[in-house]
Amino acid sequence: MRRVKVGQRLKVKLPHSEVCMHMRVADQVMEVEILAEAVQLYKDGQKFSGPILLGEAGVYVKYVTGRIGRVRELWADVEEVIDYRSIGVGESSDWYYLRCGCQLFVSQPGWNVQSTDISVFCEEMQRLHQEYADVALKNIRAAFPQARAIDEHAGVPKEFLDAEEADRKAKGWVA
Repeated sequence: MRRVKVGQRLKVKLPHSEVCMHMRVADQVMEVEILAEAVQLYKDGQKFSGPILLGEAGVYVKYVTGRIGRVRELWADVEEVIDYRSIGVGESSDWYYLRCGCQLFVSQPGWNVQSTDISVFCEEMQRLHQEYADVALKNIRAAFPQARAIDEHAGVPKEFLDAEEADRKAKGWVA
């Protein structure tokens, strides 16, 4: 089970609920979008029927009480998280889950990819971070190509990276 949030698009294996059985989608892996109180199913990129209730789609609600009060969490047995780059998410600071398996925090505005103690990186991202560290420890200004490779892997838009590179060149920080 993985925590999910409203607006996220995922692939889940649908349960044998009454609604899924009636729609003949039980036990199938389908793309879904988590809505506030329901789930929209997609088949071949198109909406499939109307939204169905969270529980009918195998998304479970858990209430957690903590320092900030009672919080509603949504949980699902996720087969695949759809890459946020393919669905236009990126308007605010939040955790992003990439197809490669990376889980990272991106702060907005500015597409600042954060490495936290709870970030998860795929093997490729680990390799990119090691390359960056090897160069940056010798000369931080020489490590821009490695930093850009990390941002590209994280899905930072090319236009933003190009503007950042132009700014660094104008300041004389990169060759």
